[in-house]
This record gives sequence, structure tokens and C-alpha cells, in this order.
Amino acid sequence: MYQRVLLVFNPDSHQSRKNADRASDALSSMGVFCNRIEANSRESLKAFLSNSPDMLEMLQTQSCLLVVLASPGVMLNCVSILGDLIEGAAGVYSMDHQSDVLMDFPFHKFMIHLPEVLMGLTPSDERTISIAELQGGIDLSPHQIPFASDLVISNSTLDGDFEISISFGRYGIAKFELNTFAVALPTGTTRYALSLGGPVVSPSLECWTCIPCGQRSLSLRPFLLPQSEPLEITIHSSDKLFLLVDGQERIPVPPSAKLVIKKNPKPIRFVHPKSWNYFSDLQDLLNWQRLPI
Repeated sequence: MYQRVLLVFNPDSHQSRKNADRASDALSSMGVFCNRIEANSRESLKAFLSNSPDMLEMLQTQSCLLVVLASPGVMLNCVSILGDLIEGAAGVYSMDHQSDVLMDFPFHKFMIHLPEVLMGLTPSDERTISIAELQGGIDLSPHQIPFASDLVISNSTLDGDFEISISFGRYGIAKFELNTFAVALPTGTTRYALSLGGPVVSPSLECWTCIPCGQRSLSLRPFLLPQSEPLEITIHSSDKLFLLVDGQERIPVPPSAKLVIKKNPKPIRFVHPKSWNYFSDLQDLLNWQRLPI
């Protein structure tokens, strides 16, 4: 099923580099094309891709599996930036790390079941990513911001409110005065959005979870919107505001900016181990009590 594998590892981690060497050797012995990328931040990944036009061309013509041997943050960076170039993604963790809803493939199991993974015989599920278009500022050209988990608008001083208006498709929803506003994809509802009081949403749903946070109104509550129409956020006051993208990249918000969030038409297929169950991952992550079998 997969013609090429893109191995992403953290060059600052000895274990990550060692696992990448072992996986690369195994893939080579199977006759599978493999490319390695050293990436420990969103910026390093973008820099690598901008300097590798030949690799981008190959990724566009071959079915590629992304294998991330690093942290969940690196996984989010890779999925959001490489989303249009890959067919599947696997988050592989070593034994000295805990599993995560993104990194749920133990390295030893990944190596054992590698042939089945490459043939697409292990469990998988499709998840959407989104693209936020930041409009406004001195640069009149829109800034395209892909994200796979969440997008957070916040005040850098953490002690000031700002005003935003929310529209969905042709309909205006509300005007809020708040200090934080988060838009989370289902994959991101177990991350920062959860700490803001948002619900846990199954990744099988194509929706945005919007979480307004403020101190002046008890009516500020999370709400869900389908991804069938664009979500528009107009920022009326933007003194020292910033966007936090997937918890990894911080982008200043220009005055009187507008965000238009759309669903990326190409979903990402997440590859999982044979015993995978999303709710089992939640039980481990949130310390939920398991039901007897």
C-alpha cells in the first residue's frame, strides 16, 4: 500500500535517533524507499522542506507513510505541514515514554508488524486537519496556517480582555469579550482544549470545538460546529494578541485581523497497533476506570 516511508526523528534524542537507525535498516532490507528527516520544531521542519524540492516532488507522486519517532508535538507539526503530501501517519514511541492519543504505537510492536503496517492491514482511522487564513496587517496577502490539533487566540499579558465576533457560513453567532478563545479539532480536544473546560470529542466526528474563556460572563460555554462551512473570527481589538498553533508555534496577530478557518479536503489516515481502541487510549490518558470485559 505504501511505496515510501518518511522517518522523522528528534536529533537531540539519542533514543529517537537509535530507533530511526533500526527502522531505516529494516525498511531497506524489505526494499522500501525511506527518507529521514531531523526535526525537533515546526521551524526546522519547514526549513528542511524548503531546501528539499526533489523530496517534495517524490512525495507528490508516491504513496507515503509518515512515521514519527519523536514527541506528540513533532507529530502535530508533521501532520499539519505534510498533510497534503502523505497518505498515512504513525506515531511511534519508545519504552521510556508513555503512550498518547497521537503516539500510540510502541516501537517494538511497530517493528514486529512493519510488513502489515506497510500493507495497510493494521487498524487506522481518518482525521481531518484545518487551515486558518489570517487576514489583515501590513502584509495584505493572507497567511495560511495549517493545524492538526488546536488554534488558540490569547493575550500575551494574560490580564486583558479582547473582543471577537464569530460567524459560521452566512450566519453570525455571537460577539464575545474574553481573554482566550480556542478552536480545537477532535484530535486536539484531549490537549489544551481539555484544560480550558472543553469536551472530549471522538476523532470520527468532523467538527470544531470552540471554547471561549473569560471572567465576566457565566454564559461563555464551549460549543461545537460542523466543518461544512467556513468559521470566521473577526478580532476587534488586538493589543498584544497572538495565535498559538498546535501548542508549537506562536504568531502575532495584526490589528483588526480576521481568521477564516476551513476544513482541509484531504484527511489524514492515522495508523495504529492491532489492539488499538480510541477509548482505551483515553482510559490511559485520563485515568478513567476500565470496564470489565
